[in-house]
Amino acid sequence: MSIKLVVQEEPMGCAIACVAAILNLKYSNAKKLFTNPKHAYGRGYYCKEIIQALGKGKKNYEFKKVTEKTKDLLNRNGTIVFIGGSEKYLCGHFLVKGEKGWMNPWYNYPKIAPAKAKFQKKFPGEAQWVIYSID
Repeated sequence: MSIKLVVQEEPMGCAIACVAAILNLKYSNAKKLFTNPKHAYGRGYYCKEIIQALGKGKKNYEFKKVTEKTKDLLNRNGTIVFIGGSEKYLCGHFLVKGEKGWMNPWYNYPKIAPAKAKFQKKFPGEAQWVIYSID
């Protein structure tokens, strides 16, 4: 699976950008897969909502809390990880693992315009949830 760079276009749209990267879609098309697209401006998305969107794109995913038993899942290509709130990402942030590193859909946050996506070698936070393929 080839992961492409996708910039998140809304304040809480990192989940949409990660889904777009996995499904090889434009951000706007991936947003249509989410039941409530307005959450990209407010509360963001939860793991279950991301799995439902990926399912609409014909991908089978599950999620688990990151523990010693599940941390190996973080190394799988196409895995989405939620990092907990930090000094940089106050509300947390979703990234997706690609061959080139971690696809961060808003690498230059808190700069508002233009937001930029980038592959990072170093994981920028503490992983709390992992969303992984079961295909």
